[in-house]
Amino acid sequence: MTEEEILEKFKIFGQNIRKIREGKGLTIQELALQTGIKEKYLKKMENGKAKRISMSHIYDIANCLNILPGDLCEGI
Repeated sequence: MTEEEILEKFKIFGQNIRKIREGKGLTIQELALQTGIKEKYLKKMENGKAKRISMSHIYDIANCLNILPGDLCEGI
């Protein structure tokens, strides 16, 4: 897998977070408060700029959004 392909996957992952978060009516600030993840880092995730995303963060985001962790990977 090329670096370009990997970056595209991070971009899709971030777009999924944003789409689901907005669909649930949550601001990024509310998601940060409810997950304990720093807002700045969540913004990096949503913009596809976070290169290392821990499984615990994925589970925390999914739990907060009341979805399965795999839902965040749709389209990857």
